[in-house]
Amino acid sequence: MVYSIVFKIQAKEFIPYLFSGIIPWTFINIVADTGTTSFINAQGYIKQTQVPVEIFPVRAVAGAFINLLISLSAFFAVYLFLGFENFSPKMLMMIPALVIWLIFGIGWANIVSIINIYIRDFQPLQAILFQALFYATPIIYTVDMIPSEYSLIYLANPLYYLMEILRQPLLGQTIPGIEKWIIAFSFSLITFILGVYILNKNGRKISLKI
Repeated sequence: MVYSIVFKIQAKEFIPYLFSGIIPWTFINIVADTGTTSFINAQGYIKQTQVPVEIFPVRAVAGAFINLLISLSAFFAVYLFLGFENFSPKMLMMIPALVIWLIFGIGWANIVSIINIYIRDFQPLQAILFQALFYATPIIYTVDMIPSEYSLIYLANPLYYLMEILRQPLLGQTIPGIEKWIIAFSFSLITFILGVYILNKNGRKISLKI
């Protein structure tokens, strides 16, 4: 009602837009939370077995990714009634977008899982950071609502590009421009490489610190 009255946006258009942003963001939050504690929660396995430590952050991301796919299935079921006319082959672009999101998720989980070993209060700090990023990313509002002089708020936010390459195919109306794909993929790849590097550098030494 608020968005319909204040911003003159029809609920039929805004509801899919809203949930096409909230569902991916939920994946990021789950990856951040479960990835951060992945080594702490698995310390018994790590200390008593020779299981490769790399599997624990990946396990956290895999669970979050399965939840993402289930949520997207529910999204499409609802979208059939709200925007069936928007269903098109453009939606297939969500497949490479999901791969990029998975790459980002694994990289981020690796990074924060190591950080949390050295900084045990990192999880609440991360929650504050992501709460700020939530409002700095067009999830519950559209970019058209932001005055042009404040566009840097989201243009300088790499999560905006990650969101756009998935959200636009989900809605089936447009295909993201190549620059958004390049920025999103580059950011995800850098995150993944950094996460793998940090994790490999610590290796099984983390068993001495958890």
